[in-house]
Amino acid sequence: MNVLKDIVGGGRAGDLLSVLTKSGFSAEQAERFLPVASESIAHAASDSDLGGGEAGDLINTLSQKIDTQEISSRLGMDSDMVSNGLTALLPHVLKLLQGGAVTSLMSSGGLRGLLGGLAGGKN
Repeated sequence: MNVLKDIVGGGRAGDLLSVLTKSGFSAEQAERFLPVASESIAHAASDSDLGGGEAGDLINTLSQKIDTQEISSRLGMDSDMVSNGLTALLPHVLKLLQGGAVTSLMSSGGLRGLLGGLAGGKN
């Protein structure tokens, strides 16, 4: 089973947009936020050792590495909204990668491509 293909091909971007709208984003804000947040998560993940940790620890590690002020400035969004959006997204992104997929995707450099695909970008 190709985890990357299943996640991207399974329409997960819509799931993540729904998570954002449930956390207070308008549909337009969510569509603007998801690609930038995905890029930031991918960058933080590429600079982190995500293998074998507990979900809460992984979320904390990624959260500390993401520059919420940069995202806020880039999108013209309140920094609290950016923080709330990331807090809402991170558990769902990690859930998509459960079952050892984090380690295999990181070792193949696939997490950046996965998140780019979720955000509608090119791998």
